[in-house]
Amino acid sequence: MKAGVFMNAVDMNQYIDRLKLEKELKDFIYKYKDSVYFKYADFVYNISLMLNGSIRGKYNENDFNDLPNYSDEEILKFVKDFYNKFSINYDIDDVLRNKVVYSEGNNGRHLIYGECNRSSNKIEINKTGTIIDSILLTHELGHYKNEREGLKNESKLFLSEILPMSEEFIMCDNLSGHDVEKVFWYKHRINSLYEKIRRINSLLGMIMVYINNGNLSREAYLSEFEEDYYVNDFNYLKNYINKHNLENIFMDMIYLIGYVMGINNMFKVRDNNSYIEVVSNAHDKVNDLSVEDFFKLFGLDMEDMFYFDLVDNVLKFVGEVGIYPGKRLG
Repeated sequence: MKAGVFMNAVDMNQYIDRLKLEKELKDFIYKYKDSVYFKYADFVYNISLMLNGSIRGKYNENDFNDLPNYSDEEILKFVKDFYNKFSINYDIDDVLRNKVVYSEGNNGRHLIYGECNRSSNKIEINKTGTIIDSILLTHELGHYKNEREGLKNESKLFLSEILPMSEEFIMCDNLSGHDVEKVFWYKHRINSLYEKIRRINSLLGMIMVYINNGNLSREAYLSEFEEDYYVNDFNYLKNYINKHNLENIFMDMIYLIGYVMGINNMFKVRDNNSYIEVVSNAHDKVNDLSVEDFFKLFGLDMEDMFYFDLVDNVLKFVGEVGIYPGKRLG
């Protein structure tokens, strides 16, 4: 605020709000400036921005109770068939018999819920009795195969959804004769992706405005962006900080990368089944490689990233779901 400039009450309140937000971001940035999340913030943000223009809204999800029901044996068979089809060399029988816990009802969680907990050596899934259980089990096995006991390091946590998402999407893509069920699940995932894009674009965008300009003024915002969504993004940041921990944005970043890489790996396996070996072999390396070296396993150079191919496959996937049933999936 310039000296000698008087503000009305509304402007004064907005200015005070801005100062409070700037203090929050200053502390947040100082705490995490050396983290893997800030190191790759541009990478995630660029992908999110490119997706934003094409994923503009959420699907209305049908109730999963409308989906066909399967026995426990049939649920497990879907997973085993996927492993057998691609000759995935992993003995899942012991895991399936002794380490998978099915819970009834939501227990205060989302009805569609799965978790791999290495501390208790368990995979927990909220049972729906539908093909969703098979998909969630495939995803959680993707965690179980490579997770170690104890806390993950930052790099491992940043990469932690890539392999589970990859195996989940590849498994779904190969569920022949289950297109209606697959579309239900895909819409659920696209809705989740949409929410993460929305938060990343608003929150990371404002964080970068502050990093590059030292304040959150409209002038600073317009120096970074051609379109003026300042009021929306400012209010979104204010409301988010009032209700949530800003650190939650890190999980959005993790899942966004998981979705994007998972969908891309699905298309690579669709083009060449032998590519599943790249995904399977990565389980042995994810705990020990840097983020850059892990991405190199998939032919991606983070220092010379061509974002279009990554984003294009996601948009292709969203397009397939959008035109169904006019055209069969895949």
